Amino acid sequence: MLAGDQGAFQAFFNGHFGRVYRFALPRLNGDPEAAKEVVQATLVKAIRNLGDYRGEAALFTWVCQICRNEIVDWV
Repeated sequence: MLAGDQGAFQAFFNGHFGRVYRFALPRLNGDPEAAKEVVQATLVKAIRNLGDYRGEAALFTWVCQICRNEIVDWV
């Protein structure tokens, strides 16, 4: 993905969207539109900052922390 592989991007996005959406939705009072916006922003930010991922936590955990920050910004 860091090298610009479109297939890797699609796999990452499609593989994480549903899980992160289920993480975000209850934290946004069940607002599906807000959850979609927050998750999209989260995944874009994760992709942009993937080079900073150190692997100290699971990738999903790292993405969820980004999502928490996006939720705070949204609220």
